[in-house]
Amino acid sequence: MMAQSALASLFEPARNALVPSLVGDDRVTAANGLMGMNSSVARLAGSSLGGLVLGFAGLGWVVAGYLALLVLAGVLLVPRFAVRSRGQVAGWSGWLDGLTDIRRSPVLRVTAATTVLMSVAQGMFLVLFVVFVTGPLGGGEAEVGLLRGVQAIGGFAAGVAVATIARRVLPAHLLGWGTIVLGLLSVVIWNGPAVTTILAVYIGLFIVVGAPGVATGAGLFSLLQQEVGPDRLGRVSSTFFAGMAACQALGMLVAGALAGRIGLPALLDGQAALYVAAGLVTMLGLRRRIATVEVCPASTPPATST
Repeated sequence: MMAQSALASLFEPARNALVPSLVGDDRVTAANGLMGMNSSVARLAGSSLGGLVLGFAGLGWVVAGYLALLVLAGVLLVPRFAVRSRGQVAGWSGWLDGLTDIRRSPVLRVTAATTVLMSVAQGMFLVLFVVFVTGPLGGGEAEVGLLRGVQAIGGFAAGVAVATIARRVLPAHLLGWGTIVLGLLSVVIWNGPAVTTILAVYIGLFIVVGAPGVATGAGLFSLLQQEVGPDRLGRVSSTFFAGMAACQALGMLVAGALAGRIGLPALLDGQAALYVAAGLVTMLGLRRRIATVEVCPASTPPATST
C-alpha cells in the first residue's frame, strides 16, 4: 500500500499537469469533469466486474485481471504526448520551489488552505464512515460496500454536467459551493439515524453526495491549471498532492484517537463542519478573483505569482 501510494504521488501530478497542454486552457474544466466521470464509471464497472470474477473464478483471477488492466493502461501511455518538455527542477528543490510558488500567490494560498481542510475531513471520513454504517445505521460489510459504491452514480452525473452544461462555471465556484454542499449533505446523513435507518434513504443520499465530490475535484484542479504556468504546474501539483496525502493521514489519526473520547456524533458533525469551512474559505478568500472574472468573462485569468 505504501508503494502504491508513492507511485500515485508521481502519476496524479503528472496527469494533472498534462491536461492544459492536451486540451487548452479554455477547456480544462470540461476535461477535469470528464476525468471525474471516467473515475466514477471505473468505480462502478470495476467493483461489479471484480465481484463477478471473484464469485466465478476466485481471488487469483481477480489479481490477474487487476495486473492485466494496469499493464494495458501503461501501454496506452507509451506513445509520446505532443507536449514540449519544460525542464523542471527535480527532487527536493522542485518540491520546495512548489511551496515557494504557493506562498507567493494569494490564489494558491487560499486554495491550499481549502485543500488542507478538505483533506483532513476526507481522512476523518475514511475512518468514521465504516463506524457510522456499522453503528448508528445498523449495517454490515455489504452495506459499507454498497454505500461507498453508489457514490459513483452521483459522481458520474456531476462529471457529465461539468463537462457539458456547467463547463463555463468558474472553478472557484465549483470548489467553494461543492465543498459547502458536501458539508451540508454530510450533516443530513450523519444525523439521519435519529429520524430513520431505512437503507434505501441512505442509498439515495450517498448517490447525491457523490456529485459535489466530483465538482469539488474539478474545481480544485482547474484552479491550479489556470493559475500556474505550464513550466511550474508539475511541481505545484506535486506539492498539493503531497499535502493532501499528509492531511488525510492526519484526519485518519485524529478520528481514530478521538472516536472513543468525544463520541461519534460530535466527530461526524465536526467532519462535516470542516467541509463547510473549506467552502467558505474559498468563496471569501477568492471573492476578488471571482468578481474580476465575472466582470470580464472573456478574459483568461493570468498565470502569475503576484
